[in-house]
Amino acid sequence: MSELDFLESEFEDSGAGMVVSSLDSLTSEVPGASSSTSSSSSSGNKPSINPADEGTLVGTFRFILNKMLQDTNGMLPARVITYDRETNRAQVQPLIMVVTTDDSQVSRAPIAEVPVFQLGGGNTFVNFKILPGDLGWILANDRDISLFLQSYSESRPNTFRKNNFADSLFMPHLMTDYTVVDDDELAVIQNRAGTVRVALLEDQVRITAPLGLHVSGDITASGYITPHVPL
Repeated sequence: MSELDFLESEFEDSGAGMVVSSLDSLTSEVPGASSSTSSSSSSGNKPSINPADEGTLVGTFRFILNKMLQDTNGMLPARVITYDRETNRAQVQPLIMVVTTDDSQVSRAPIAEVPVFQLGGGNTFVNFKILPGDLGWILANDRDISLFLQSYSESRPNTFRKNNFADSLFMPHLMTDYTVVDDDELAVIQNRAGTVRVALLEDQVRITAPLGLHVSGDITASGYITPHVPL
């Protein structure tokens, strides 16, 4: 007998097995859930518990933990609905649906006023024009950050909310349909098509601008400037 089987046997023999027997009552509280494989298949429902876990101590705790985790948010892909560049806030639509016990697919509610990640520090930053339809990721903070977002200083959590997308951060991510021109370049800032770009190499910087390079201010060069005259 394994240690797990021994603990389960002791648990049931001590009379505490009532926790195991309560599994059916927990399952029955879930709309559309079924406590048996046969009834779930006949009704077309998918029970919120694995039938193999029924009647066991391990299954009971697995069911309880799964129910707790259903209310814990972490990270999901999302699409931008609207974006205010001045306030750096976006309304986003999470892209992973909720599947109910009757196999219905339910879209998650949009999340409004989400701060957008903006890389910066030391009085410098990089800013992007976020467009509706852009993809990215929402990350849930461990605590309520609403008061922090009002003061941007050390704050207490305004509610007992934990790991909730109401306190999320949106990280833009260009996931698909982009062109990388040269694998030898160490870093690149460019448009999606790669037609306008600034590329960093080991010993030089390449700038590609089909309609010209516009500079506001003086230009100082310590080396040679080689003019290129079109034929």
